[in-house]
Amino acid sequence: MALGHARLATKDLSPSGEQPLSNASGTVHVVVNGELYRYEALRQDLSSSYSFKGTSDSELLLALYEREGIRLFPYLRGEFAIVLYDSREQILLVARDRHGVKPLHWTTVDGRLLIASEMKAFLPFGWMPKWDVRSIREEGVLHDERTMFQGVRKFHLRRLTFVYQLLPGSYLTCLSFDYMKVQNYWEDEYPDKDEVEARTPDQMITGLRDQMLQSDVPVGIYLSGGIDSAAIAGIANDILRMSKTNPRALGENSEQDARELMCFSVGFDTNTDFGESAVAQRTADFLGLPLHIKIVSEADFADHFEATYALGEHNCPDLNHIGKFLLSKRVHEHGIKVVLTGEGSDEHYGGYPWLVSEVLREPDTSVKQDPVSAGQSTARARKLEEKITPGVRGSENYAIASTALPRRLLGEVSCRFALTMAPFAEWTDTRFGQTESIAQARAFALGAKQISNVQKRWHPLHTASQLWKRGGLATMILKSQDHMAMAHSVECRPPFLDHDLTQFANHLPPSLKIKIEMDTARGCQALVTQEVYERKKQSYLAPYKFPAGGPIHKLMQRLLTRKKVEGLGFVDVDKMDQLLKNAFAPDSDGSAMRPLFVVAQWVVIADTLGVAKACPNDG
Repeated sequence: MALGHARLATKDLSPSGEQPLSNASGTVHVVVNGELYRYEALRQDLSSSYSFKGTSDSELLLALYEREGIRLFPYLRGEFAIVLYDSREQILLVARDRHGVKPLHWTTVDGRLLIASEMKAFLPFGWMPKWDVRSIREEGVLHDERTMFQGVRKFHLRRLTFVYQLLPGSYLTCLSFDYMKVQNYWEDEYPDKDEVEARTPDQMITGLRDQMLQSDVPVGIYLSGGIDSAAIAGIANDILRMSKTNPRALGENSEQDARELMCFSVGFDTNTDFGESAVAQRTADFLGLPLHIKIVSEADFADHFEATYALGEHNCPDLNHIGKFLLSKRVHEHGIKVVLTGEGSDEHYGGYPWLVSEVLREPDTSVKQDPVSAGQSTARARKLEEKITPGVRGSENYAIASTALPRRLLGEVSCRFALTMAPFAEWTDTRFGQTESIAQARAFALGAKQISNVQKRWHPLHTASQLWKRGGLATMILKSQDHMAMAHSVECRPPFLDHDLTQFANHLPPSLKIKIEMDTARGCQALVTQEVYERKKQSYLAPYKFPAGGPIHKLMQRLLTRKKVEGLGFVDVDKMDQLLKNAFAPDSDGSAMRPLFVVAQWVVIADTLGVAKACPNDG
């Protein structure tokens, strides 16, 4: 048994905070990636039976394990990936936080169980990665425990040869280096769709703002042009002002003290429809906070493409990850270790276009009068879908016209989104079936209890939100953000994903979420500008139209040669050649560009990890 840890110290900078941490008898050891919040009261309670060596929040795990064993999870609040080993009982405990803010992967090589935040960490131990083409094709990598890499399931631990991700809210136990089991310790809960809401909108808004005020104030804030990050900045700034007269306002374990908050934003020097830095600047000026803007050029996208996706270990049809990579670098240059981010708000409150349409799918019977009339529903849903550009809308396999089984399992929910936009080789049709399996994989990823809730209890918005939180949020957005930030020794903390706040938000009526800047806007209106309060929601996306002969064109030509694409083994080379021509044609609408990004990212990942070419008879 060996434990290792690369430390980013934000609490207890003394040697007592260095990991692995061990108990007094040297029989229980733990490494923790992340942060545990509001631990002072729990620490005081545990002090009667455990002697703490330092002030690190991670040491709580040792004390909790000694008292609670593997039933310690209800006491944990924050974002974390944990590996704990009890040598007395020969128990290995591995766990991931409730929303998957911190990534965690596992595999076996030559009978050894390996666990790491990044898959590339397995390479020195003899891991030989192979593409899991079915997982990639049907986006199992988004919806279940599969990754992009192939594996063969066997019953005995020593025969397993795969790479999986530990899903959010789950834990793995391994007894005596043999018997292994993965279980959930937490799942999202939503109310019965027919349960009448007794609170008034104002009462719910006030309660939500009170929950947000419980979040610790960080040193830095990622500020966009939207209401979510603006509200976080406004609340944090408000707490900081209150702390000048009442130091307790900052929270019992805040690192902020009375230092000034610092905001960071990303902008683009081309295609300004995607940039929000000007709005962010006006918000920062309104709050009286300094704002540092990183402007990303086409040359920046090209120069940092390979480094970004080698770190991310995942494909994405947009280049926004590069913006986050460069923004975290700017944060590090200013000496900031921790930033607060707005992830989770869109998932809770229907902020994505493909979620808004689900609000309209059926009436909201939890309120006395649904603010969306039946007559408005169809027209508004169609209007919203028309505004989603083809390059973002995704595969038609996510539309309601897909096969009957996933439609029935998911209560007719559509939830249009697709991240694997690429032309697959013909042999994948024969080997893995038709692409309708994408929708089925998404439906089958839910457990029996959740399927029952979807069919009988949950409103369609809650079903769609849960699918995206389990998929795109945890597997792509949060994982990528963690990798981009940690590459520059920065930790991101998303207060909207505090699980107490999540449970509160989950119980808000769906029809109120469609108006949602209720969640932060009305509750925090005095803390943000009128511009932000009234502004239409805009997702964080990077430009995707670039001219022929420019840096991106040259990068795509270098990465997407026939030899490199053929080396993947599962992509149609001729179709890729045509896409490369179409993407940079004078009349291109940019829709051909996104498949180029995805396949180029696979080429980068293959080169970085040494992934073998996929073959029809593999696995």
